[in-house]
Amino acid sequence: MSAAKAKAPPPWEALRRLEEGDLPRALVLTGGEAFFRDHCARAVRSALEDTHRVCLHMGEADGFSPADAVADLETRSLFGEPRLLVLMDVDGFLRRESKDTPLQHALLAWMESPPADEVLVLSGSGLRANSKVAKAATGMDGGRVIACRALYASPPPWDPDPAKAETCVFAMARARVHGVRMSGREAVGLCAGLGHDLAAIEGALRTGAETGQLPAGEGPGRGVDAFALAEQIIDGAGAVALVGLERAYRFGLEGTGPGRAGVDMVLLATLAREVRRLSSARAVLEAGGSPGEACDAAGIPASRPIREKFVRRARLGSAGRLGALCRQLEALERQAKTGACPARLAVERLACAAAAQ
Repeated sequence: MSAAKAKAPPPWEALRRLEEGDLPRALVLTGGEAFFRDHCARAVRSALEDTHRVCLHMGEADGFSPADAVADLETRSLFGEPRLLVLMDVDGFLRRESKDTPLQHALLAWMESPPADEVLVLSGSGLRANSKVAKAATGMDGGRVIACRALYASPPPWDPDPAKAETCVFAMARARVHGVRMSGREAVGLCAGLGHDLAAIEGALRTGAETGQLPAGEGPGRGVDAFALAEQIIDGAGAVALVGLERAYRFGLEGTGPGRAGVDMVLLATLAREVRRLSSARAVLEAGGSPGEACDAAGIPASRPIREKFVRRARLGSAGRLGALCRQLEALERQAKTGACPARLAVERLACAAAAQ
């Protein structure tokens, strides 16, 4: 069977491949499942942002400019440093009135002759495998297309075992990635309790990796991972975090109910803890300590994928910036507890500041 006709791996396996460092030159993320699009893009960014300058363009952000994205695609780095070009949710800007836009032309030109020191990530829920950009990525050396499709929450008709539902298979696979021991029966209960929401399942497994205990599912619609939101704010992806905040207020976080009560304080506490961890790890690394010592100082679980990702993130920001963010969070946390600054306003200020970076 030819490579073109070979069956594509399920999206969770494609994600794991990226997380393990098997990165393409150009990655096109198609399909309607935002969890896979976001996490695949984040895996590439986490792997490269300490060696590449990241040029991020968010199609759903108010300040998105297709002309700026075209300029990044058509020009080369001023100082010759490698670049990672990330274009998220831009599928609505590729065609107008049945004609290709300048952004589509720039993407196709980049794929036809990709610069040796650049990597491209393109994402959009409206992109399809037969779109021009997806075909161009498939045909280029080092290109890859991942179909980020929704998963089936029920087992196949030929095998009624509920553990064979795609969402349960996904949960088992992600449990292995996070170093969490989970049986098929536990996976069924977790997925059912969380409404088969992939982000909620991922959040529960991350919590399990942190605490050593698998949380029980507590009802559908609990689709926001506090750890992911904290990472987005710390990493400067504030526009994405603001969207996540609205979803958190609607559906709640892992460990909270729907609504705003509790969500903001949990997020502030999560942010403060993550920044303290990164700051302490960064101090160990700058003092000549090993990655293992840095993870031990920060209390990171002994899971290789989690530790490798954490060390990459700890090496990104400067100790001064992390220290300043830590002090800012401590001040906001005190103000939120005393009522001097509403918790929601404190969290949104941080997200807006991150979006403006």
